Amino acid sequence: MNNIDTAPVLNARANLGHGYRSVSPKRVAHIVALVLAILGAAVLAFAPTYIGSSTDGIGPATITYRTAFEVNGLYLLFLVAVPIVLTLIPLLIRDRALHIASIACTVLLLFAVLISFMSIGVFFLPAALAALVAVFLQPRKYRG
Repeated sequence: MNNIDTAPVLNARANLGHGYRSVSPKRVAHIVALVLAILGAAVLAFAPTYIGSSTDGIGPATITYRTAFEVNGLYLLFLVAVPIVLTLIPLLIRDRALHIASIACTVLLLFAVLISFMSIGVFFLPAALAALVAVFLQPRKYRG
């Protein structure tokens, strides 16, 4: 026979709604989009994405690897900040404006990914897709 008292556990589960705020799936999708944008920016800026080779005509070729940040400098940080900001804005907005901001930022992010897909856009495609998923999720109803 099981003599474990389950009353405290059941009471704790029943009280979760009191003083506990759950995170809506829409907000979770926006957080995922932000994390993916940050990861895409980090990989783009600091992973060796440029390759070069040189030879003096006598010996074997010398192959060098460089990061996009080494090649492009601080200008690249401005470029990678744009997708991060576009995924951050919906997380800073609440209530009714959230859905409009979510749509606007996602459209801008998708447009940026499409026009730059062959260069840096591919690094932000996962973030754009996560933001697109967030657009179709329902926000939590606010009581006010």
